[in-house]
Amino acid sequence: MNRPASGQYSVCKTLLFFFVIHLLCLFSGLEQAPSPDPSKKTVAILLEKDIKIYRLAYEGLESALNSYALSKKDMMGDRSRGEKLAHEMNRKKPDLIVAIGTDAAVIARETIRDIPIVFCLALHPEEKSLVGESICGVSLNVPFGDQLAVLKQLALNIKKIGVIYDPDYTEGVVAEATETAARMETILVARPARNMEEVAEALKDMEESQEIDAFWMIFDPVLVNKLTYKVILLFTLQNKIPLIVPVEPFVEAGALVALSPNYREAGKQAGSMVEKILADGVSPGQIGIVFPASMDIAVNTGIAKNLGLRVPEDLPVNHEY
Repeated sequence: MNRPASGQYSVCKTLLFFFVIHLLCLFSGLEQAPSPDPSKKTVAILLEKDIKIYRLAYEGLESALNSYALSKKDMMGDRSRGEKLAHEMNRKKPDLIVAIGTDAAVIARETIRDIPIVFCLALHPEEKSLVGESICGVSLNVPFGDQLAVLKQLALNIKKIGVIYDPDYTEGVVAEATETAARMETILVARPARNMEEVAEALKDMEESQEIDAFWMIFDPVLVNKLTYKVILLFTLQNKIPLIVPVEPFVEAGALVALSPNYREAGKQAGSMVEKILADGVSPGQIGIVFPASMDIAVNTGIAKNLGLRVPEDLPVNHEY
């Protein structure tokens, strides 16, 4: 075997020397990523899934908490994964946990002990028992009174509004909305339904009685799916009545109007709660559950025209279709 020339041999030794030093640095921790600033309070974030509304909420939260050490974990829509992540957070004991999404909030409430929790965009939080001294947050729900006020700006003569709901999930929401409607000189015509067949029966009853002049679609497990939405949309189009929905994509698909949270602002709102708890010493129980402070209005102008309705110039529409 030929031995390398002395110059080549020296270069090889030098390269080997620096390679060994590099390895020693890695294993000794000299080149490890810097540890989180111990002076910053820690906030762990449990994200229900990586979808647009939750990403926007996280962006708002992050912008409001730039003086805190944030650590985000994604459930990926998997409850068992979420439970494991929540248990891990419980062991690490951050100063506070933020749960973004309904399932994330429920899992945090069931799993976390002795750590304050702030939730963001949780649907029907009272019905989900997201209440107590150690938890507070921003609801995904928009007050019915606000929705009705927007609808009445578009359709001035609305007097009776139909709604279908699952009594196992949203009876309390509808009961509260019925009282709100009465205060606004409107009647809420409510029909219970637990499945698609009962939804069809309820719509048939409303059509035959001709007792409604608008329809309010709520966040309800029976209603918020593509099939049921198509059936309700067809019903409102055939009967030429306005349809108010809880989310903007349904407006793009043919509903008249939606009043929904500004998701980024809801994240900032949750961040403000974190600040009150960690910086000012306010307990989560004192803050409680709040509605989103900032709303977006989406209107389908084509549907409005077909219904003979005019969109007022002073209505602050964020999205038009």
